[in-house]
Amino acid sequence: MEEPAIRTWLTRARVARLAVAGIATYVLAAIATFATARGGFDALGIPLGFDFLAFHGAAQIGLSGDLAVAFDPAVFAAALEAKLPGVGYGYYWLYPPTFALMILPLGVFPYGAAFWVWTALGLAAYGGSVWLLARDRLAVIAAFAFPAVWVSAYHGQNAFFVSALFAVAAHALLARRDGLAGLAIGLLAIKPHLAILIPLALAASGRWRAFAYGGAVAISFTALSTLVFGGEYVVAFLSEGSRLAGAVLREEHHWATIASVFVAAKLFGAPTALAWALHSTVALAAAALVCLRFRRDGVTRETLALLAAASLLISPYVMDYDLLLLAVPGVLLFAAPDTRATNRWDGALALLVAMIPLLVVGIGRTGVQIGWLAPVLTLAIVEWRSGKSLFHLPSFPAKAGTQS
Repeated sequence: MEEPAIRTWLTRARVARLAVAGIATYVLAAIATFATARGGFDALGIPLGFDFLAFHGAAQIGLSGDLAVAFDPAVFAAALEAKLPGVGYGYYWLYPPTFALMILPLGVFPYGAAFWVWTALGLAAYGGSVWLLARDRLAVIAAFAFPAVWVSAYHGQNAFFVSALFAVAAHALLARRDGLAGLAIGLLAIKPHLAILIPLALAASGRWRAFAYGGAVAISFTALSTLVFGGEYVVAFLSEGSRLAGAVLREEHHWATIASVFVAAKLFGAPTALAWALHSTVALAAAALVCLRFRRDGVTRETLALLAAASLLISPYVMDYDLLLLAVPGVLLFAAPDTRATNRWDGALALLVAMIPLLVVGIGRTGVQIGWLAPVLTLAIVEWRSGKSLFHLPSFPAKAGTQS
C-alpha cells in the first residue's frame, strides 16, 4: 500500500514571501543604521562597518610598512584611533597572512569606499555561489534572506567569502570537477580553522585528486602571502596571534558573540578544564560523524551538508557571523530539484536554525550562548533526511505538488 505523502507548511510560496519580507527588513535596517549614525558611529555606539574597520586599518598598515606590527595591540589601537577618533573598542589583529593578502588592495580606497566595495563583492560572491550550487532563483533569494546575512554585513566580516568558497567546493565536488574544488578548498586558507574537516572528508571518501589540488593551492597561497609580508609576519602570527586569540576566549565581553560549545559552557559556569573537555568531545564526535558518513556514502548533497555544519563545531573561535556557513547545508538540503520532505519537522527546524544567528548576541548578553545549537540542529536535519541514522524518523516520498 502506498505510503501517505508528507505535507510541509514551509512551501516554496511561503519561503518566497518570508524571504522577500526578510530582505526588505534588512534594507530598512541598513537605511536606519546609516540615517541615525553620528561621527562614524551608529546609534548603539558601534563603529560603522564594525570589524571592517580593523580590516581596512590593517590593509593600510600593510601598504605603508610592516604589517607584523599590527599584532601589537597598542600599535594597532593607535592606527584605528587615527582613522576613527574615539573608537575605544578592543580590536585585535590576529589573522593569517593569506587573509591579509586578500584584503591588502582595500587599503588604496578611503574607508567608506572600501567598505562598500568589500560588501558588494562579498554579496556577489555569496549570491553567485548559491546560484552555482542550486540553479534556483528562489534559493538565491532565500539565501539572501538568511538572518546571518544581516549579521555578517553589519560586522563587515568575511563570512560571505568563506560561505561562497564552501558552496563552490560543494558544487565542484558533486560535479567531479576536482580542479575547481581544489581551488575553492585551498583558498579557504583565509580562514583555516573552519576548513579543518575538509581534508579528512576528502580522504575518507577517496577523493584524492581534490585533496591534492586543495593542498597545492593552500600551500601556494600561503607561500605567496608569506613572500609578500615576510617571515616576520608568520612568526608574529604564530606567537602573538595565538596569544591574542587566547585573550579573546578569556575576555567575557567577547562571549556573547562567540558561538562555540566552549563559550556556552563557560557562560553556564563550567570550569575552564570542563569547558574544554565538553568542546573537545563535541568536536571529536562531529569529526567522527563526518568521516564515517563520507567513508560510507562518499560525496553527496547530504554528506556535504554534514561537513559544512560540523565545521562550525571544531574550533572554539566561531563567531555569530560565521553561522552564515549554514546557508550551504540549507541550499544542499532544500534547494535540490528532487528535494522531498522526509518528516514534518525538518522545515520547522530549518526555520529555527535560520533565526538563531539573529538571536545569538541578545541571548548571549543574558549569559546563555545558543549559537552552537544551529550547527547541531543542522546535523540532526541531515541525519533525519538521510534515512540511515540513529535519529531516523519515518520517511515517505512526497507526491507531486506537495512542495509548491
